[in-house]
Amino acid sequence: MPTPPQFFSPTPVSPNVSVYHLHTADIVRLLRASRCHRHGWTGRGIRIAMTDTGFARHPFFNANGFNIQRVSTPSISNPEIDTSGHGTGESANALSIAPDCEFFGVKHDDYSVEALETAIAQNPQIITNSWGWDIDSKSMQQLKLDNVNLYNEIKDIEQTISDAIDDGICVIFAGGNGQLAFPGSMPSVVSVGGTSVAQDGGLKASSYASSFVSSLYPNRAVPDFCGIVGEFGFSSPLEGHIMLPVPNGSKLEGENMPSSESKKGWGIFSGTSAAAPQVAGIVALMLSVNPHLTPDEIKAILSATAVDVTTGTTAHRETADNGNDLATGSGLVDAYSACLQVQQTLATC
Repeated sequence: MPTPPQFFSPTPVSPNVSVYHLHTADIVRLLRASRCHRHGWTGRGIRIAMTDTGFARHPFFNANGFNIQRVSTPSISNPEIDTSGHGTGESANALSIAPDCEFFGVKHDDYSVEALETAIAQNPQIITNSWGWDIDSKSMQQLKLDNVNLYNEIKDIEQTISDAIDDGICVIFAGGNGQLAFPGSMPSVVSVGGTSVAQDGGLKASSYASSFVSSLYPNRAVPDFCGIVGEFGFSSPLEGHIMLPVPNGSKLEGENMPSSESKKGWGIFSGTSAAAPQVAGIVALMLSVNPHLTPDEIKAILSATAVDVTTGTTAHRETADNGNDLATGSGLVDAYSACLQVQQTLATC
């Protein structure tokens, strides 16, 4: 008789590993979302949709009581299957910051417009996306000449996103991990870059995150501001990334972890893929204060209240400096300052 294998169940609590990393609780604290929670700003009644690789069930989500709905698109019927682990893990960033939000995980495959339209159909106030194309190195006209099929697809996506924003949905995109990323370069989206946090608490521009001036949209600088992202490197383990829950057997299980802890349903990773849902969670907190904020108002408040990042160099070799810069935009988002400004603005209306 064959010997039955052991199936490793994910643990609700992350394993203890020696490499310097952050937990979702650290992200909540560092972005000052915990102060928002004490005011009762937790995202209750706010709907966040996220398009990604899938959204597996994991004990971490159950232990925290998160409200998650996993949504199929017309061409995908298994949103709970996530062989990558990317969607499952990165969703924990948004959910930890806005623990009482209504979260809709839309599984995304090759059909981006379909995924976005499915997300829009959930009637969210926020859509967060950690994907794109590394194509913003040429003008829209040149792209059309070089690849008309890709150009047509890009224009369809552009229109879908623009329509969502016109309808009052805050659409967030990762700015990229060294890519010249579209749709993160669209002027109307919230484009999120990366700031890393050292062990002593110091902030610097992440060497993993993109920073560039768009060719598709002249004068558009990416990013607008940043979430928390680890550092890039050619040796393992990489430092400053986030311990996130993933399905057993997924590609990201055990990422940046010693082999003795690699089969417990966790991985250590981040990128602007983590930063975008972090910002989505903060937007949900802001909408807890005033649900009538427009996408433009949200972006302006997040920019005005961000913490300036003055050191560090990005993946595109842009160096952070005093004030708004190409490396980090306005700086690292600050949930509490943003919510206080929303509250103050509401009081003067």
